[in-house]
Amino acid sequence: MAAASSGLFALSVLGCGGSTTQQGATTAPATEPKEVTSPRRVIDMLERAGLPIGAVKNYTASSDPNELLGRPGQYTGKANFQDKRLTPSQDFDISGGGSVETFANEDEAAARYEYVGAIAEGSALFAEYDFLEGTVVLRLSKELTPAQVKAYEKALRGGATATDTTSTEPAASEAVYVPTGAGSEGLEERPSVIGLGASAAVEQITWQRYGGQDAIGRGVFPQNDCDPSCAEGNVTDVPVSIRLWNIAKCHGRRTYLALDMDGQQYPLQCPP
Repeated sequence: MAAASSGLFALSVLGCGGSTTQQGATTAPATEPKEVTSPRRVIDMLERAGLPIGAVKNYTASSDPNELLGRPGQYTGKANFQDKRLTPSQDFDISGGGSVETFANEDEAAARYEYVGAIAEGSALFAEYDFLEGTVVLRLSKELTPAQVKAYEKALRGGATATDTTSTEPAASEAVYVPTGAGSEGLEERPSVIGLGASAAVEQITWQRYGGQDAIGRGVFPQNDCDPSCAEGNVTDVPVSIRLWNIAKCHGRRTYLALDMDGQQYPLQCPP
């Protein structure tokens, strides 16, 4: 159970003025590395959004149970929190709430998101909800209801920094939609379900990247073995990866009109 998007919590990139060499040539302006947010700041933002955050535990390189904090390619900050609606976890694992991990760049965050998502999908024992937003990975307890998880995702997506000039996400006026038959004019942004025909659909979709020339996400596809018939067959939720592309205008809105699910392509029709 997972999802994703732009460089949400990154602070503005600071530029220094150019300098002149002894030969008189002007060098390019120096640019400071992009500063990323801290897990505490993300949790504070979730709390301000009205989510029932309880106790919080911030980890250091020496106290991190995964022994990953500060290691090359791993998170630069980690904090676990309790959700007051759940039974507290004595060792502060995410079963009692969730975890925020922050990274130096989006590629490292995306790699971690894929890693924990693969573990969660591989065994019900490790199931959890995962969301990727820029340099932040938010991991949530499977004990939360889908509606409660959606509230966390909404708060996470709504925390975009207006001064973040490094974001690849389009502005609100350039939102990209998907034909789903729901929402205004049958179009939705960041849908959790996309139909692929009269009776087939990708469900429980979470987005790793959304809003550019393509969108990348994960979901489940209810696969029917049709044994002895499709009406009597067994249905298994199969984890799938999806990609949306082919942006065109639909009812005057920028809309993805093609979907790839694990290599199989499907057209998405603009609703009448």
